Amino acid sequence: MVSTPDDDVPQCTSCGACCSNNHDARYIELWEVDRARLGDALSTVAIELESRWFLRMTDGQCASLIVADDPTSSVVARCGIYESRPDACRAFERGSMACERARAIDVPLQRLSARSGRR
Repeated sequence: MVSTPDDDVPQCTSCGACCSNNHDARYIELWEVDRARLGDALSTVAIELESRWFLRMTDGQCASLIVADDPTSSVVARCGIYESRPDACRAFERGSMACERARAIDVPLQRLSARSGRR
């Protein structure tokens, strides 16, 4: 098999690095189109701070990130709002510079993936 740059990039469902931010509750701002797309889920997945809306963060991770409890599962994490996720999440590309920067930070899902041998 020929190696490609993406061979070294974990699948999005086994990483969660882009869903983590240990220092700022204002990580992903929700624009009007995002809030409309989220509909009734807005009040449970988002928080309003100073008249601006953001995805809710819990323990440094997006509260919509669902981490698998089963260590034998091939899926480590998945987005609980994937179909209605904000534009900022939709624009985040696997293997991009932003992805590389996010993966350079030691986040909980990376440690979980490393322990289980998942990519």
